Amino acid sequence: MPAPTVSDANIMAGAGVPTIDGFGPFGDGDHTEHERASKARFQRRINEVTAILQHYSQA
Repeated sequence: MPAPTVSDANIMAGAGVPTIDGFGPFGDGDHTEHERASKARFQRRINEVTAILQHYSQA
């Protein structure tokens, strides 16, 4: 189901390719001169994506 996001994944999703989005850093001001990301939350995202990739690489 399409959902509005600010990710470049919108290009592929718009072309009908199944796309998983939402693994970017936590922050605010997306794509503005005030954009910022929480460095403290990067490790959480790294761990989440690593776990997903490890799970599917074993399938």
